[in-house]
Amino acid sequence: MLAAVPNWQAIWEEAVAQSSYNQRRPDWTELDWVDFINDFLWQNKKKKNISSLVLDLDALLKDEKFLVEFDRLKRFVDKDTSVLDVGAGTGRLAIPLARIAGKVTVLEPSHTNQKLMRTNADRAGVGNLEYIECLWSDFEIHEKYDLVFSVWSPAVRDPPSLLKMHQASKGRCALITSALPYGNMDFLNLIYPLIRKEPYKYVYNFAHVITTLYQHGIYPNVETWKAEAEIKYETEEEAVSYWKPLLMYYSDVTGEMEDELRDYCRSKMNPDGSYHYPTKGVACMIWWHV
Repeated sequence: MLAAVPNWQAIWEEAVAQSSYNQRRPDWTELDWVDFINDFLWQNKKKKNISSLVLDLDALLKDEKFLVEFDRLKRFVDKDTSVLDVGAGTGRLAIPLARIAGKVTVLEPSHTNQKLMRTNADRAGVGNLEYIECLWSDFEIHEKYDLVFSVWSPAVRDPPSLLKMHQASKGRCALITSALPYGNMDFLNLIYPLIRKEPYKYVYNFAHVITTLYQHGIYPNVETWKAEAEIKYETEEEAVSYWKPLLMYYSDVTGEMEDELRDYCRSKMNPDGSYHYPTKGVACMIWWHV
């Protein structure tokens, strides 16, 4: 007797329902959070006199970490290709792709990111971007695109948002995310459990994506590669100011919580007061034909 085939989509939906990500503070909408975190990150960059959110395309196109993603997407694009970037951020991938595509539609809910993306496009001399400022969940599909992709974006985090990519495409879809079940991240694995007094429950892993697609008769390709990064803080205050807003997604940060966060950051500091945290993982691109 054959075993019953699991309902993979329902398994993912249950993971979403039980996830820490889904337990955000009730007084904030998703758009409130998007605006808050992006405004905060940009202000933090300006305080440090860092302009890394303003793209230098020449430098970017020589960056091996960037090219490992860009080259995988570029092979699907030519002068006649229409592209939709879901969660485009500041245009890190959309703008260089627009140099070779017919048209690139950039969907990004953050007004701050939208302004930066327009600045970046102007600097790059790119004029074939269509800007849409809204959440992916609110986006109405009026046309279909040759390539729909999303890279490291929380916009695609559950079955409806994943399958919507398929619905919006007439050619290919591509999702770049972590290929490990759970990320090796300070906040999720260490800071959140310390301060919230419970383990972080993840919204999905790449297996949820693959099995849900399979359940819908979609058989994706999976490409993996090593992904390494390093988080650097030069002072305790810098580390605290970086992590504190992420805790604010879940609740107000009390004085006791902030003290615990400071103690944690202090315990990880180097003798000179700096903190370098290397991360090693595996990234993947899940892509499929429509």
